[in-house]
Amino acid sequence: MKKTILIVATYLLPFLLYADPLASWTTQNSGTTSNIFGVIFANGNFVATESPGSVLSSPDGMTWSSHSLANTNIGAAIAYDGKKYVMSGFAGAIVTTPDLVSYANQTSGTTNLLRELAYINGSFYAVGSLGTVITSTNGTNWVSQTSGTTNQLQGIAYGNGTFVAVAKGGGIITSPNGTAWTTRTSGTTGDLTGVVFGKGIFVVSGDGAGTEAPILTSSDGVTWSIQISGTTHELSGVTYGDGVFVAVGSGGGNNQTIDTSLDGTNWTLRIQTPGQNLARAAYGNGTFITVGSGGTILQSGNASLGLTQSQLTGGSFYSTITNGIGQETIVQASTNLTAWVSILTNISTPVSLQFQDTTATNYPRRFYRVTVP
Repeated sequence: MKKTILIVATYLLPFLLYADPLASWTTQNSGTTSNIFGVIFANGNFVATESPGSVLSSPDGMTWSSHSLANTNIGAAIAYDGKKYVMSGFAGAIVTTPDLVSYANQTSGTTNLLRELAYINGSFYAVGSLGTVITSTNGTNWVSQTSGTTNQLQGIAYGNGTFVAVAKGGGIITSPNGTAWTTRTSGTTGDLTGVVFGKGIFVVSGDGAGTEAPILTSSDGVTWSIQISGTTHELSGVTYGDGVFVAVGSGGGNNQTIDTSLDGTNWTLRIQTPGQNLARAAYGNGTFITVGSGGTILQSGNASLGLTQSQLTGGSFYSTITNGIGQETIVQASTNLTAWVSILTNISTPVSLQFQDTTATNYPRRFYRVTVP
């Protein structure tokens, strides 16, 4: 995900330190004690699936509204295609809704658990128990695909021209088109629980079953490397947003665990404390949300690039840029919004930068931008 912010500036003043937004997480009131298994950010809202048969939504991650479904089997996962939401759950249940108000039950063609959903390249993909893969272009008519595995599939993602689905027992399958699948070697026999694509690589979360929880990375879905997660037992899901990977889970038993990384290789254990297990995470509006059992919802601080405190004073333009969670940042300048020159690179610590343009009034227009490579 690449973000760009335009500013006016020429002179860099000293760094100003600010709090890392991923160092602490706030518990939000979900209004329920039921388990929450899935969450996405879509159409300006966080939307989470609650078992049995309810949906929660929030524009900011803090205030949540509940929406009841007519199908109590729903609760595992959710996806969005720009016009409608599709939700899945137990016994092959599929429900669609355009607005989280009116709902329609659909026929999936399977009675298996549908653990995860994704909308990729114009189609919905649902994966689940016994190696189930079903696809649909509209969320209503579903077609079964042959996955080549009977292990429960628990996550699916797409990147670099390749679909990757992960399964219990260390299973990984890949496909160039989402219909013809090939079994790959992961290098682990632990359960793999989720997969995401970001910064040119796939990142997979897993369950160490009492040993180091595996995190796997690959650029092509074929060759995999196991990374050090810094936690034991299960990481149950992984997401990506604004330059950072976030993996969440139980950390072994009744514990909340949050692990973060800027590159998928080097991980920082943010939280491992007693509490309800965490299942999935999502990013939107500059913040991460993670959901879990007992109605648990945790929210990070603002992790996005930001432009604040802009003002014209004494013939100079001043502006402060907050560098999110410390990902590498580049500042560029232009007079025409076409030709850009990098003037500051490799900002890779969580800081706030203040710029001063002492010659702002000498130009009819002058633009600067800060961006993540």
